[in-house]
Amino acid sequence: MEIEEIAEVFKIISNPLRIRIMLLLAKGPKKPNEIFRLLNRRAPLLSAYLTRLRTAGLIVKKDGAYSLTSKGHEIMDIIFELIRR
Repeated sequence: MEIEEIAEVFKIISNPLRIRIMLLLAKGPKKPNEIFRLLNRRAPLLSAYLTRLRTAGLIVKKDGAYSLTSKGHEIMDIIFELIRR
């Protein structure tokens, strides 16, 4: 990753709700309604966050469900490592 791309990823994951979304998706693909229900947040807000994560290449939508990309998994590995410390 380039420095600019790393900085952009840090901006995106600086939001706790975006990290929660990625934590959910680390457990496996989720449909939008399931994400809305599990996080107990309004659909418009989460839709905007999902779009931001997708645009950054951290998640992908396939067959109506969101899941982490390989880049998203790499970021989550780093986050899990930080959580374990």
